[in-house]
Amino acid sequence: MQTTDFKDVIFGLFAVSAFIGVMLLAFIDTKSRPVFYDVCKMVISAFLGYMIRVNQ
Repeated sequence: MQTTDFKDVIFGLFAVSAFIGVMLLAFIDTKSRPVFYDVCKMVISAFLGYMIRVNQ
């Protein structure tokens, strides 16, 4: 059984809060929506890349 480190939980909470915040900004500002979507993709890929590297 694998335990979760504190820094992994903090990074996960940061990634989720950044994703939600950027999606709210994309909802508010329709002119910049594609840029906000690109930032969301970057946040998700950074989190997944980190978790894949940690779990190997």
